[in-house]
Parts: sequence; structure tokens; C-alpha cells
Amino acid sequence: MPTLNDIRSAIAQVLGVPNVATVLQLNRNTRERAFEAYIFALVLRAVRQAGGTVELRGVLSGPNPSPVVFRGSPGRLGSRAQNFCYARCSLGNKQFEVHVDVVYLGTSGAAHEIDVSLCDEAVGEAARQTPGLLPNTRGLRAAIECKFYGTRLPRGARGDVPV
Repeated sequence: MPTLNDIRSAIAQVLGVPNVATVLQLNRNTRERAFEAYIFALVLRAVRQAGGTVELRGVLSGPNPSPVVFRGSPGRLGSRAQNFCYARCSLGNKQFEVHVDVVYLGTSGAAHEIDVSLCDEAVGEAARQTPGLLPNTRGLRAAIECKFYGTRLPRGARGDVPV
């Protein structure tokens, strides 16, 4: 199983962030939260590989935040409690943002905690203009649920289909 430092190093490698020990800030320094940041980094790499552009931003500082701060639990996209990191991306004629641990409001009115999300840039801008606003899922383009297990899952456990 990878250690927390293994995952932190992988995040730094994929993001191209030097000196990860001082630049990467996980508010909950656990493998589970680091794994979410790693998936975020893989999404950004996929955007670049598809010919798109990616800019890491801090909600307070703008481009190239230092440190790169990831939430420790789901929160509001527009929160200014810290300089939370997100990515502004462009692919073709589409402008969108990628976030970690953001809460969205579903069409039923229920709040949904999403580990890694891609939303229209306009959704992110609106949420930052009104920090208490929960963005609705209409502008949500992708939602990724991340699971990191610290042990191997047993084969054939109750409810599982035997492999």
C-alpha cells in the first residue's frame, strides 16, 4: 500500500510542483484526502494531454498559489476561509474548473459532497462572487467519487460477485 508520502510525491510529480514538502498543503493530511488531490492532478494531466490548458489558482491569490491548499473536508466552492486551490481549464472552446471537496445543490434541493468535480467556469465565478452560494448541478459536467482503501478488500465478501 502506498504511504502518505508516496501519494504526496505522486501529486507533485503529476502537477509538476517542485518542493512538495513546503508547497502542498492538505488540510487533513491523510492518504484518503491525498488520494483525492492525486485524482485532481490526473484530471489536469488528462486535460493537458488532450491539448487543453490548465492554470492552478487560489481562491484568494489567483494564479500559481503557494502553498497549494486542498480542503480537509467538503466545503463551499466560494469559501474564502483559506486560499483553496482549484484549476481553471480550457479545452477547445470550453472553459471549466476542476475542484476538490466541493458541495453542490442537486435538483431535489439535497446537498451533494463531490470529491473531484468539473464545472462550467461561470458556475465557479458565480460561487466566488457569492461565497455562501451552493452551486447547483446544472453547470456540473463531471463528478468523481474517490475511494482509498488501506487494506485489500476480501474476495467473495457478502454482496460481492465472486471473481
